[in-house]
Amino acid sequence: MTDDEIERLRSMTAEAVAQATAETKRHFDASTAEVSQRFETSTAEMKRHFDASTAEVSQRFETSTARLSERFETSTAEMKRHFDITAEAMKHDVQLVAEGLSIFREDTTREFGAVRDEMNRGFAETQAMIKFSHAEIERRMRTLEDELADLQARVERLESTTH
Repeated sequence: MTDDEIERLRSMTAEAVAQATAETKRHFDASTAEVSQRFETSTAEMKRHFDASTAEVSQRFETSTARLSERFETSTAEMKRHFDITAEAMKHDVQLVAEGLSIFREDTTREFGAVRDEMNRGFAETQAMIKFSHAEIERRMRTLEDELADLQARVERLESTTH
């Protein structure tokens, strides 16, 4: 094997290592982007849900307030009676909202935990793949280096027998 062939073999090996490294980086970047997208989607969905719940509560509150104002104008005694009824209804609504928020907080905490776990698994898998890729590249490089050393020894033996 000539020096040019050895150099070409070395160049091809370096190119293969560079390609494997680039592929590993692309895979890692794609995995990171996917996990980020999932997290952003989950966050946006939770925000939309919270905003919708807040709007509904606001609407209920505005409706109740309008009813109270209308009845106040009709008579003081009627207002007192309706106010007591509405206050009880609002207590119930507030209790429902408080329970809903508590459930929402639990769901959000659980979802964030699940997202965190999924991200950690994704990172661990990516790290394992990177380690495997590097180990495989290292093994292949050692094989090529051993083969190159064998070839050099053969060339030296051949040269020494011809001189």
